[in-house]
Amino acid sequence: MTGSMDSLVEKLKLVKVEGVDKVVFIRGKHEFTINEGLQIYYNPKTKTYVVGGEPRSNEMASSLKQYMQMMYSQMAQSGNAPGEAETNPEPEGFSEEDVMAVMEQGNVSKDEAIRLLRETGDVGNAVLAATTDAD
Repeated sequence: MTGSMDSLVEKLKLVKVEGVDKVVFIRGKHEFTINEGLQIYYNPKTKTYVVGGEPRSNEMASSLKQYMQMMYSQMAQSGNAPGEAETNPEPEGFSEEDVMAVMEQGNVSKDEAIRLLRETGDVGNAVLAATTDAD
């Protein structure tokens, strides 16, 4: 703390608050966090807090959270969400070569290739579905 800040703290009789690692401010949809250089003082006369430090916008973290929720939702709709493994991943009526062809040409997992083969009925349509679903 600078000398002028020290004298201001003394003059206003502010009490330093210890043991706080992070402060979050929410204003509408915007969220700001202060955890670097965090200094908190309490003014007993006005019963208010003075918070100082480097504010960081949490919009990026919020956007990432929304993106992850969207991706999980899409995975759940396609049957690929974690914890939703297919109970019978064996291809019925399709050879291992068919599954491999869809995996390689469609750039999908084995479970996804099998699902596409079951839905479309043949390798060509499964590959087409895999490549058009990615767009």
